[in-house]
Amino acid sequence: NTGAHCYMTNCLVVGNGTDGRLGDGIYLAAGTQIVQSCTVAYNAGQGINRIAGLATVSNSIFWGNGDDIVGNVGLAWSNIEDGDSNGVDGCISTDPLFERGFYLATNSPCVNAGTNDTGVWNFSNRTTRVDGTNDIDRVDLGYHYPTGYDFGGVSDIYVSTGGSDGSNGTSWASAYRTITKAFSVARNGTRIYVGSGTYNTNGLETFPLRLDSLMGVQILGTNCLTTRIDASGSNQRVLTLFNCANVLVSNVTLTGGAQVAAPPNAYGGGVAVWSCGGVEFSGCAIRHNRVAPPANQSCYGGGIYSRFSVLSLFDCLVNSNLAVTSVNAVSPRGGGIHMEFGVLTMRDSIVTSNRCDGASGAGRYGGGLFNNGAVGLLRNCLWARNSAMRSTTAG
Repeated sequence: NTGAHCYMTNCLVVGNGTDGRLGDGIYLAAGTQIVQSCTVAYNAGQGINRIAGLATVSNSIFWGNGDDIVGNVGLAWSNIEDGDSNGVDGCISTDPLFERGFYLATNSPCVNAGTNDTGVWNFSNRTTRVDGTNDIDRVDLGYHYPTGYDFGGVSDIYVSTGGSDGSNGTSWASAYRTITKAFSVARNGTRIYVGSGTYNTNGLETFPLRLDSLMGVQILGTNCLTTRIDASGSNQRVLTLFNCANVLVSNVTLTGGAQVAAPPNAYGGGVAVWSCGGVEFSGCAIRHNRVAPPANQSCYGGGIYSRFSVLSLFDCLVNSNLAVTSVNAVSPRGGGIHMEFGVLTMRDSIVTSNRCDGASGAGRYGGGLFNNGAVGLLRNCLWARNSAMRSTTAG
């Protein structure tokens, strides 16, 4: 907004990103920007950036953005993660407890936390809650859906090495055999439960596994020691997430990924996260993946590549990944992790024995992590035995 009067009500502003410029979610250079009953979440840079003009926010949720509020913005009766105006004019800073995308749990602090009665805002026939309960009392904060979450069909999917893709996937007894099949039927809010075992090309998996333009999907393994997704032999990465929001991957090992083809495939040997609003890996191992292009191509992120995304790693292991090239003009970057703008949050994690190897004329940067323009918060993490060097075995 560079001079207009813009009134935003009941909007979902999620997963937007820029290459280091301003206002990933909302930008105000002049004029008036009124944000009311909106959810502005997991934008790679700023939730709202007010340079000049008048900006006000009420009855809204700003959560998981690189920086929620930038500039002088009038805040009232809103939930702001960064704590702007916390305790003032009804503002709070408490986990909103998103479910199945951006619905609110019944015990969310955002329920009945806004101004006035719901009828004042014409939300009496809309809901913020998974169960579809209409917002009929004091207005809830954030985006209001027209209906509750549809639990019919494919809301919960089960995958087991003893299953069959000819089953319906709705229980362990009728589980699918492949994660590939589960991804093909997943929709917003789907939870995919993955049993112990190895999921690989011998088990009919097709790599890379890919989720595209979905919100609230969860991929829930049993334990990273026993639930393994192994792309060995495919010459493809393990997992691609594109234009997704509020995704959780937990308790799995992602291994054996390799990117050896032409751009943009030489990015992210194990995992590639592109333009995603909030992706969390919890209790996962990302190990023994590589990017190794055969010609004069980019070579970024042996384990993980993230671009314009909000990425979190909690209690994870990033180990023995490799970004390697034998071409003098190419500089491998990020043996373990490569961040391209966006946000990286890491806690209680280990990054070890990752490498960038290059030819004698190539620069080599970030054996463990290479960061180009991202906001980073790294807490209680161990970084050990990572290297960026010329190797006689490079390539």
